[in-house]
Amino acid sequence: MSHHHEHEAPTSGGRLLITLIFNLIITVAEIIGGVLSGSLSLI
Repeated sequence: MSHHHEHEAPTSGGRLLITLIFNLIITVAEIIGGVLSGSLSLI
C-alpha cells in the first residue's frame, strides 16, 4: 500500500503573517475607537 499526503504550499507562512498583521490592525483600530468614543466596553 502506498501512502500519500499533501504538503502545504510554501506561501502558507506568508498568509499567516498577513493574517496576524490584519488582526493587529483591527485590534488597534478597536482600541483607538474605544478611546475616542470614551467607551471602555470597546477596549
